[in-house]
Amino acid sequence: MTVIEKLKQLRTLMNERNMDVYMIPTSDFHETEYVGEHFKARSFMSGFTGSAGTLIVCRDCAALWTDGRYFIQAANQLKDSTIDLMKQGEEGVPEIPAYIREHMRENGVFGFDGRVMNTRLVHDIMEELKDKDVTISAQEDLVGMIWKDRPPLPTKKGFFLEEAYSGKSTKDKLADIRTVMQEQNATHHIVTSLDDIAWMMNMRGWDISCFPVMLCYLVITHNENHIFIDENKLDEQMLANFREKDLDTLLDLMKQAQVNIPLKAVVTPSNKNWVFGDLLAHLSEEHVSFTAAAKEQA
Repeated sequence: MTVIEKLKQLRTLMNERNMDVYMIPTSDFHETEYVGEHFKARSFMSGFTGSAGTLIVCRDCAALWTDGRYFIQAANQLKDSTIDLMKQGEEGVPEIPAYIREHMRENGVFGFDGRVMNTRLVHDIMEELKDKDVTISAQEDLVGMIWKDRPPLPTKKGFFLEEAYSGKSTKDKLADIRTVMQEQNATHHIVTSLDDIAWMMNMRGWDISCFPVMLCYLVITHNENHIFIDENKLDEQMLANFREKDLDTLLDLMKQAQVNIPLKAVVTPSNKNWVFGDLLAHLSEEHVSFTAAAKEQA
């Protein structure tokens, strides 16, 4: 299937949803700079294989932004694709929010896969569109509906990094983090960045080429730790390390989060995707309402 055919299929899906603009970043569920094969949606849709780039598809046009490392490569790979190359940082090249605004109708719909879009970026774009009364559609991965032979999520087992190489035990690292949590009056620390989790848990994996991490999430409380991961990827040594630290292995982050994230949680904005950020916002609203109701009853 050619890039033009893929864009045609995507626009068909967009039209069915009355969508004006669909944004495809280079990202995964963890805001990782370099992504695994399963998450190379921008590359699949555009034909541009550089490690950095953002594709914007509108009803009658499309454009791809990338930086100076890839200007020549992108120009060659986008040739005859109907996708315009936007050379980031060059004079006269519009910023992504401004381009989206130009192609967005009044009361239009802005679409993206909320699992791979950064919360702060979405807020910046919506600020640009605030006078157009735009609706967000973030519940569907439209590229996934087109990409029939998409590589599956990785399943290769990871491995435990001995303290001789890590320099510090998981237990000691978690103790240090809890000290800072107490200083910040935080009840939960939610970690989504893969390199941070790899360091904290002294584990390494093969989920991303040349980046030894495993796809997972980590939630730390004052007396509990929860890691959300495909358990089939954990070897006995890793499981033993988790059991020693009373670390639960759970598969459903959102289900657990709805129950176990009250009060004040610390999340790094740059590593928070839109779906997760939206969930936390709702949880925060529910907590405020619950607290107010409890005070009234008292």
